[in-house]
Amino acid sequence: MFAGMSEADFWEADVDEVNRLLKVYRMRRDADEKRLAVHMYKMADLIGVSIGRYLNGKNKFPPIEQVFPELFEEEAEEQRNKQNVKNFLKFAAIHNAKVGG
Repeated sequence: MFAGMSEADFWEADVDEVNRLLKVYRMRRDADEKRLAVHMYKMADLIGVSIGRYLNGKNKFPPIEQVFPELFEEEAEEQRNKQNVKNFLKFAAIHNAKVGG
């Protein structure tokens, strides 16, 4: 099987079908390679942060949601919502203390 097409399907397909299949296969392969390149780049950055943290102790390791936001969008949104509620409650407490309510 090549590019999602069996040998029998290949021999029964016309040229346009094979060309479309190959185009989709190349697009999928390119997307996979780009995804891999992004992960490798992020990994190199994290290694640099870790080395810096080891050498001077000032660097903080970023949370995984920050490193891979596309994978943890729901968790990041939930965290933002919690922080917004916390900020609102703090604001309300300060406001109520000022107005006496």
